[in-house]
Amino acid sequence: MEIFATHGHVPSPNTALTPAAYQRLLAHVRGLLQRGRLRAELAFAQQLVATYHALGAYLLEQELTDNAGYGAATLQRLADDLRVSQNVLYAAVSFARTYRGAPPESGLRWAHYRELLTVHDPKARGWYESEAAKQGWTRNQLVEAIRAKRFPAHSPPKPKRPVRKKRAKRLEPPSDPMHYYKARVVRVIDGDTLLADVDLGFGIRKEQRLRLALLDTPEIDTPAGAKAKQYVQDRLATVEFIVVRTVKTDLHGRFVADVFYLPGEPDKHIVSTQGLYLNQELIDQGHAIRCRRPQKGRHVDCPLKPSSAAAPRTYAS
Repeated sequence: MEIFATHGHVPSPNTALTPAAYQRLLAHVRGLLQRGRLRAELAFAQQLVATYHALGAYLLEQELTDNAGYGAATLQRLADDLRVSQNVLYAAVSFARTYRGAPPESGLRWAHYRELLTVHDPKARGWYESEAAKQGWTRNQLVEAIRAKRFPAHSPPKPKRPVRKKRAKRLEPPSDPMHYYKARVVRVIDGDTLLADVDLGFGIRKEQRLRLALLDTPEIDTPAGAKAKQYVQDRLATVEFIVVRTVKTDLHGRFVADVFYLPGEPDKHIVSTQGLYLNQELIDQGHAIRCRRPQKGRHVDCPLKPSSAAAPRTYAS
């Protein structure tokens, strides 16, 4: 056979193989198959990365993520007809938005890039991407590196004059494990409202609107509101489920919730104790303002959207 002719001598059919010769033959054939399979797997992985990038770029061109009503409904319909999670579509959009132009050629797989999308800082993301490619990290090794914050961030230069910084507005995440539920995000309605399929236990599930507690994002029909919604979509596109803590409803019948997530973590209890706190992230990134915690015994409807007559609120531009 020609394939053997290019890789050394192969005994003729009339030549009896010694045990040692057969072992060499076996090793050679096994090596050919393994190398071929590896090349095929790598080619498939790179094509998958390119496909998701092309998918995200196309959805961006259609401006489906810019239209709060029509776009979200269309993406949900696409997800249903394609039998994929809507998070996959949002992850593809986030991928194309983050990596403009041609898809990256680092040799990493789609699973790697879904984790890299959770890194906000472009320099840190680039470092993790480069290290993962050079070191041959698996997706799980990349997750561990990101969680351990291995990026060697440089200390910022000292200011010439002392600068007084405002104290960060920190929320107090709940600690009662009895009110934590695992949920799948069905749709991001706006920056502070989700539609989720909540697992209530004992095989009972309920599709429920969740209102993020103790914060307020701008109206969805404003540029700042669209940015807040996009931020939530990008963050939650990296996970298969969220963990919510909710015990009360607001005046609109939505459950007021604290939301936690952790890319790559399948354990609900670890997500609830070590996960990223979405409510706090929205405030830290300037997409939301903090509201006061409702007083005990009063009906929960915090936060409220400001009316046009109310004093303007300041969000990140």
